[in-house]
Amino acid sequence: MRQVLAIANAALSGEVPAYSLPEITAVLAAINTNYVSGSDNNFLKCPTEIAATTEEPIEKSASFIVFPNPVIENATIEFALNNDTHVEIQLYSMTGQLVTSVYNGKVRLGERNSVPFTTTGIKSGVYFMKMITDTAVETKSVIVGQ
Repeated sequence: MRQVLAIANAALSGEVPAYSLPEITAVLAAINTNYVSGSDNNFLKCPTEIAATTEEPIEKSASFIVFPNPVIENATIEFALNNDTHVEIQLYSMTGQLVTSVYNGKVRLGERNSVPFTTTGIKSGVYFMKMITDTAVETKSVIVGQ
């Protein structure tokens, strides 16, 4: 994972990488899909078998999408939640430093929410966007380009 992020950061800072930006984006999207859905996509495979269970699956209480990703200047963050809750959306650097708070407020059950995201003043690179609610935390990688 660190190699993929290092390659993405190098490409966004103007270096000529061994892979094209669309190839890097596809890999990061596959990793995000794996992280969110638990599917294996040949990334981050679990080294052991996980026993099947007869329990009902836990319904996801929070999810969001950032588009377009990579973000050149402006993007949209869309999310819907399974309960009334307080929501914070924050952008973090690869080193875990808070870059900016994107949203902080209350949302209602089942409403589709849309929040604008602008990259003004943010350097090109790979970042983590974290959505924190009263009951869940969701994180996705976001590529900021120029």
